[in-house]
Amino acid sequence: MGRADPDKVVSADQMYLMVVIHLTFVASGVLLALMDWLSAKTDKH
Repeated sequence: MGRADPDKVVSADQMYLMVVIHLTFVASGVLLALMDWLSAKTDKH
């Protein structure tokens, strides 16, 4: 999975793995943003 090659065929297993990894990064980014938003809403002590 190096450089993009338009003639290379990606198997279903490879595509599934890439989608899972991508969604993991997306979910972690959303959770980090949610934690930041929640910490900004709380009272400072």
